[in-house]
Amino acid sequence: MKQEEIEYTPSLIRRALMNTAQKLDDEFSVGAGLLQIHKALDYIRSLSKPSLISKIQLDITGGQGRGIYLREFDQVQKSSGDIRLIIKSKYLPRKNGQVVTYEGKYTKLIFFFWKKNFDLDQEVKIKFGCRLSLICDPPVSYVQHGKFLDLAYTDRTFDIRIDPAHLKEDQIHFTELQAFDVDQINAGPLARFPITIIKPIR
Repeated sequence: MKQEEIEYTPSLIRRALMNTAQKLDDEFSVGAGLLQIHKALDYIRSLSKPSLISKIQLDITGGQGRGIYLREFDQVQKSSGDIRLIIKSKYLPRKNGQVVTYEGKYTKLIFFFWKKNFDLDQEVKIKFGCRLSLICDPPVSYVQHGKFLDLAYTDRTFDIRIDPAHLKEDQIHFTELQAFDVDQINAGPLARFPITIIKPIR
């Protein structure tokens, strides 16, 4: 990527590796799957054209933090009610405009030197906006959520509801709530939120 002068961020590399990985049967031990380096590089090349999506990192938090894990007997006997999740957007600036700490005795000098890029970053944040499509993969009936979410450069909250009452006992049930940009569905999910349920025997 350095040789081809492709702009990249750690978040973009991670997303490329996860979205192009070959899925295996055991998701709990291998995560997203088997890495496909060449496919990941092609993925990043496909986003090398000016695109805010390649410069925005999205994270979904809620439940127990970065996912929901239900395993206690009382937790899996009835609907959870509304569970509030938060989706956060973080702009990752270009390499020559990385975020710096504006403190210390050189504060004014540093700010003046970076002011042009700082103003550009602020403009990008103001103009950012996208519509997300929310799906569960694999599809499940026990997770209810909205289908779309309009996102600007600010935290957004939304609710989901989980009803594990009808699930089979002594089994692990797993799905992942994924968020896609409706204008770039082929780019794969921009954020993932795992939901795991273990229903114990009575």
